[in-house]
Amino acid sequence: MKKALFYCLLLSLVILQSCNKKDPILPNYPIEGLWIGTYNIIEAAESGDSFYYSFFIRRDDSIQVHSLGADGNTYYGIGTWTLADSTFQATFTTTNSSQTGIVQTATAIYDRKKGELRNGIVQTPGEFFKASFNLARTN
Repeated sequence: MKKALFYCLLLSLVILQSCNKKDPILPNYPIEGLWIGTYNIIEAAESGDSFYYSFFIRRDDSIQVHSLGADGNTYYGIGTWTLADSTFQATFTTTNSSQTGIVQTATAIYDRKKGELRNGIVQTPGEFFKASFNLARTN
């Protein structure tokens, strides 16, 4: 009986020791916050390299967009966003310049462990504009 009790205690200690391994804890970046990166034009009259692109995603399902256009102008937009599993979607309307009222849609894969919105596509439905983007959460 003492021998069985000893083995049970020994086994319990071994099991408890194996649970003490420190696995790295990856951060969990919430979707709400400031995301900054670049976009690259795929289809448009303009062409060029990477351009500044950012999202400010708010808890109330609103989004503010800020970008630099290939024409050198700064563009702002306001709209709404949704998240289903890891699929991010947004629709926003340009609020300044000659582009006021232009509606764009964006989709991306949200990686909460890496703090990334990747493989993003932004486009203007019914217009000749499509770009890819990648953003990283900054705060």
